[in-house]
Amino acid sequence: MAQDYSIVDGADVPDCTQVDYIQWTYNNGQFLAGCAYLYNYTNGDSVWKGRLDTLLSNAFQKFFTSGAEILFEPACEVTRTCNTDQQSFKGYLAEYLGYVTQMAPYTADQIFPYLANSAVAAGATCSGTVGLTMTCSLQWTEGKYDGWPRGVGPQLSVLNVLNSNLVKFANPPVTHNTGGTSPGKPDAGSTEGSTPGTITPATTGDKALAGVLTGTTAILLGLVGWLMIS
Repeated sequence: MAQDYSIVDGADVPDCTQVDYIQWTYNNGQFLAGCAYLYNYTNGDSVWKGRLDTLLSNAFQKFFTSGAEILFEPACEVTRTCNTDQQSFKGYLAEYLGYVTQMAPYTADQIFPYLANSAVAAGATCSGTVGLTMTCSLQWTEGKYDGWPRGVGPQLSVLNVLNSNLVKFANPPVTHNTGGTSPGKPDAGSTEGSTPGTITPATTGDKALAGVLTGTTAILLGLVGWLMIS
């Protein structure tokens, strides 16, 4: 993390002298969420609020288009060089921003307009088809399906930004003081009256069923192998 809270991607081991200065959406989101949880845990400590506010400002400035406020991946989206993993990154930032609104509610009025604009733009790309399946594309700023790329990454990003807008209707995670723990139960998983930690021996019926399932599995694997080489 730089002094201005820019989150760079990392450094090569073992000496960590070669730093990767690329900034990705999801890295920023991870630190954002972490700061928000610590802000919540410390009951609004000013130190964590300052860090959270700076990271949030960076996210708005670097990962949302100016004016339209649409989420994008500046490191690779414009040049269409995002690999399979990178196509899903900005969806994680949207998800983390949703967490931030719950852990630091004062940020909600800032965050939700960005998430709403991004969700509308993302939904507008979901007019493509692959076979009989509807598909979405990665560049939401296009306002339409552009055919690039096709894969699970863009679909995950759209799903995450849509879900993040629904956070406002969900209760925040429970804590230790609001029901986030449960009493221990040493015999959990054992049947009533049995001794914890004991294993009931398999019956003749259990063994017969296991044999049938094993034989069926072997047949299916054989058919798959035959189809692959035929």
